[in-house]
Amino acid sequence: MAGCGDSENGVKKINVCTEEAYETAHEVLRAERLFLGTSAAAALHAAVQVGRRPENQGKNIVVIVPDNGMKYLSTSMYRQK
Repeated sequence: MAGCGDSENGVKKINVCTEEAYETAHEVLRAERLFLGTSAAAALHAAVQVGRRPENQGKNIVVIVPDNGMKYLSTSMYRQK
């Protein structure tokens, strides 16, 4: 996923590779029966990483899932391994 590093306005971005997004999507599918697209899975993966930081212990982390996985069903993202 594009856009890692700090931007000029101080907003920190988290780089999530495609494989990490796919793994997160598969975990959510198994655990919650929700289809996530690549963007949604990457956003969730990044939110989990932020939530694991010591300074965020006990805090709520909010993530917006921007898409679902329906359009990815015929792609390598959801093919059986």
